[in-house]
Amino acid sequence: MSYPGSITSFTTKVDARQSIVDEAHTIPSTGPYIVALANVPYHESPSSVSIPGFSEVDVPPALDEFQVSYITGQVYFNVANAGQAILVSYKCLGDDVIANHINSLQAEFGIVENVIGLNPQGTHTSLRDRLSVSINDDGTLKGSTILPPQAGKDGKFLQTDGASASWEDVPGELPSQVGQAGKFLKTDGANPSWDVPVDDTKLPLDGSEDMTGILRHAGVQSVGGDARGTDAVDLQTFRSASSQVASGDHSVVGGGYRNTASGPYSVVAGGNTNVASNSNATVVGGASNVANQSSATVVGGHHNNAYYSDAVVVGGYYNGAGGSAAAVVGGRNNTIGNSSFAAILAGDYNSIGNADDRSVILGGSNCSITSTYCLVFGNQAQATSNGAVTLADSTAVNKTNSTSNSMLMSFVGGIRVENSDLEFTTIGKGPIIKSPNGSRFRLVVDDSGILGVEPL
Repeated sequence: MSYPGSITSFTTKVDARQSIVDEAHTIPSTGPYIVALANVPYHESPSSVSIPGFSEVDVPPALDEFQVSYITGQVYFNVANAGQAILVSYKCLGDDVIANHINSLQAEFGIVENVIGLNPQGTHTSLRDRLSVSINDDGTLKGSTILPPQAGKDGKFLQTDGASASWEDVPGELPSQVGQAGKFLKTDGANPSWDVPVDDTKLPLDGSEDMTGILRHAGVQSVGGDARGTDAVDLQTFRSASSQVASGDHSVVGGGYRNTASGPYSVVAGGNTNVASNSNATVVGGASNVANQSSATVVGGHHNNAYYSDAVVVGGYYNGAGGSAAAVVGGRNNTIGNSSFAAILAGDYNSIGNADDRSVILGGSNCSITSTYCLVFGNQAQATSNGAVTLADSTAVNKTNSTSNSMLMSFVGGIRVENSDLEFTTIGKGPIIKSPNGSRFRLVVDDSGILGVEPL
């Protein structure tokens, strides 16, 4: 196991389910109106997240409402609350202490003590006291026969016959060191010479070096990080955590920095702080994107999440696809819950809920679908019943279609048909008109072409 370079290398951890009280924030005065909490909140019912004067919702928020992302720890607000100071209380998702880690540390320290001849159960209770009984003032071990004395042995090398060590003269002469800075000494078995070391952080383009040990690396590379997976490829040379490597078997990190490909056959092509953490998951560039389920894909953008098998997010930011084969294409703050084969095509603050399979939002803003086989477009357009279609204009009022297998069109400027006919092919069906007192009448025609009306 490995250890940090100093005690300051450890990061501060937060207990799981720890309560955070009155964490102060200010809602941005300009969009997006998002507050990032110091810790990811724990998702439970009823919710532990509370903000005085606000109510939590799971749809795009209205005035004095907020929506929480329990994946990123971000809280979304309505533009009407821009610039407002808030206090947030919640329970943290937190960190778990793994007892096995502590046991491993204890075992390693026991090995160190035994190697230098200390008795962990002895009478010397402090580390300083224990070291003082086994180490001389010059740093050598008391009673040690591992190294022979070094006095008067300048220029000699250490040799062992397998039982004891001794200092010996260097056989022959070394080649001149003048002008050989940065080179290493090698031998062909007869004569020593200076040679240029291979830089395994760079790829030779002339085919002069065998790259198998660099590209397909099963151990720690010279540029740092944890062990790579079997036959993994990791061309990334900068990371802020040792786990940010191609650790999955047959995985690939093509470049960038702080990227992680931990699932088997997963790929992060580039960008920064991207994660592909399940089998065949892929992130193609961008920043802070996550594909954490089998065959999930994120193509660019930032802070996007594909968190169900075969889900895809293409560009934009703060988008999420959480249903099987669901897709979000561009835009911002668009979310698909656990709905299969659903799609949101651009726009912002649009959402498709859970089990609302095969529904589509064709862009717009603040649109929502809460049923199956629905189609929505416009501003604040909603479909709440199976097969409902809502087409709306840009006015900032809710237009909700709650009738199954019907279409609602809401356009304050009217609907025009040019250079074509509008035909009603079903007998007994036709335009329905509402009178001033609210009565409804259908326009009908008889076989002689005479128009009439019938009350409804």
